[in-house]
Amino acid sequence: MNMNAWLQGLISAPVNKPMPVLSFPSISLMGITVRELISSSDLQAKGMKLIADRVDSLASVSMMDLSVEAEAFGSQIRFSEDEVPTVIGRILNDEDEARALEVPPVGKGRT
Repeated sequence: MNMNAWLQGLISAPVNKPMPVLSFPSISLMGITVRELISSSDLQAKGMKLIADRVDSLASVSMMDLSVEAEAFGSQIRFSEDEVPTVIGRILNDEDEARALEVPPVGKGRT
């Protein structure tokens, strides 16, 4: 796909389409919990498809869960069945500790 042509087509279109982030409404469509959604890339992809089939939007956008990165670096994460994950506390106190952080390997936590 020529992305420049696609972008130009969007700019010149007489009607602009929205690009909503609708990841979490897919849980009701699939009859699952937030916890199940955030724990499965397959369910996330299925949810994106279900939303894309129902909403005439510019693009299908996946959810963004920054707690994944925090968890991989060692932060404590609070999970619940019906709420997005929450980072609890902190793991760094100063710049020196930040510089000493090691990049976690892919596969650590939910990465």
